Amino acid sequence: MAQGSTPGLALDDPRRAGELVARIRSKPALRAWYEEMYRRYANVLARCPADGVAIELGSGAGFARDVAPDLVTTDVLP
Repeated sequence: MAQGSTPGLALDDPRRAGELVARIRSKPALRAWYEEMYRRYANVLARCPADGVAIELGSGAGFARDVAPDLVTTDVLP
């Protein structure tokens, strides 16, 4: 089992979210990729009507809220 992982929990278990966020943020290249993708996402949202609601389906660790704090984040679990 990888160091720092939560024993007995599947990789996609929502109770591992904090662990996965920390792991992604600790990897400079991966963190930079997420930041770039969500900067692009924020630029798209800026062109949407201001009176609408933006929802991210399948947010996982929820990095989108770093660039779009009013975003409604959701996840889909079995």
